[in-house]
Amino acid sequence: MSWEELNLAVKGGAIGIMLLMALILFRDHRHAPAGRIGMLFLVTVICHIVATNRVTGIDGPPAVIDWIFEIGSNAAPGLFWLLARAWFGDERPGWRSWAIVAGSVALMHWHAWMLWLDIEPWILPSGIAGRAAAIGLAVLGLAVAWRGRGEDLIEERRRLRTWGMGAIGLYTVLVLIVEIGMRPGLLYSPQSARSWLVFGIFLLALAAATAIMATNRADLFGAPQRADDGDGKTPELDTELAAKLDAHMAAELAWREDGLTIAELAHRLGTQEYRLRRLINRQLGHRNFAAFLNSYRLDEVRTALADPKQREVPILTIALDAGFGSLGPFNRAFREAEGMTPSQYRVAKIG
Repeated sequence: MSWEELNLAVKGGAIGIMLLMALILFRDHRHAPAGRIGMLFLVTVICHIVATNRVTGIDGPPAVIDWIFEIGSNAAPGLFWLLARAWFGDERPGWRSWAIVAGSVALMHWHAWMLWLDIEPWILPSGIAGRAAAIGLAVLGLAVAWRGRGEDLIEERRRLRTWGMGAIGLYTVLVLIVEIGMRPGLLYSPQSARSWLVFGIFLLALAAATAIMATNRADLFGAPQRADDGDGKTPELDTELAAKLDAHMAAELAWREDGLTIAELAHRLGTQEYRLRRLINRQLGHRNFAAFLNSYRLDEVRTALADPKQREVPILTIALDAGFGSLGPFNRAFREAEGMTPSQYRVAKIG
């Protein structure tokens, strides 16, 4: 088998694996924000692979299809950042986040236009600026995956965010750094170098597909579901630990404590951390420890907002007293839970 045949086989295999993963996400997780963004991310990686097989010179304007694949390819780092936030932060990225991704893509295409117009003084600076923006988004995605790993209550997802998303994010940064150093002169990078990079993408895609298909969790991307005990029956609630947990939270107002971790809470309750994780996730229905704490915080906030005696207390004060670190996360959590702003909730309750 020649190098060209092997190269095409690797690219075709990588595209096939990612199409399979995209179909699985569409079938099982299309209603979850992380599932939809995950599908888009896979499409952008496919665009990157296809772009490596299309050599476009700078003698004339590139074909429309080439720009489509290049736009998709350049959107991959931004989609990685959005995927990390939606999957691990349980966020629904807003229009500002999508605008940041669009701005990064625009910077990348500024470089492509400089190449086509052969404006030599701007070729290198534009390339560095575009790649730097993309690297920044990929690093932010890595930070999201790394920062909240301790609060993640889904064991399978914790492994994927550490090894899976970590490897994908680092490889994304590597590709962008390598492409900065490639000699300009073509719209797309030299074929030999990018072919080796695609070989790494193939290995990562194969490992990711194997890990995801081996993970038998319906809530990997979507809402948590109660676990079964292996024979299709839902296990009984761990009533003893649940009672101790509820009593401790009520007596100590533990959700107000800054920096409380699940390891510390398990120590206070005199139980193993894995047992507490299983209770909060699979039986109480929370995907991460922060969401569990927020459930108590939101209960306290609702009570305060519905209390006529606290009508004049600023909402920010109520949120901070309940344990929220700042107004932004509080507003997002409240709107997601109630479908309205805290001010609207207060008016609806006490006028």
